[in-house]
Amino acid sequence: MGSTQVKARGRADGARCGATLPFATIANGMTAESTQKPDCELDTTGLLCPEPLMIVRNTVRSMAAGEIVRVTATDPSTDRDFRNFCRFMGHEMVHKDLQGEVLEYWIRKGGE
Repeated sequence: MGSTQVKARGRADGARCGATLPFATIANGMTAESTQKPDCELDTTGLLCPEPLMIVRNTVRSMAAGEIVRVTATDPSTDRDFRNFCRFMGHEMVHKDLQGEVLEYWIRKGGE
């Protein structure tokens, strides 16, 4: 499946689709040297709750099971929101990282 770029509020800065990015901490037995490609990337930096969660939810709905979305955000409440979203909806938080003030999440859509 091809990668998709989604711009939150028209933001295009830093959005890369199909880029191979290294994980710092990876689930499912992958090593730090492993790489994974997101199927979709969302830049929600500067947006406040509930906007990042709503954008992620709407994007994940249109994705196929097993696809991964990479999300960047600056609102600290996204940590709680995305963890609960994954738990309640059966998705997997594959990776989470903090780079300065920017939070980065990789979410794999669960089966339906």
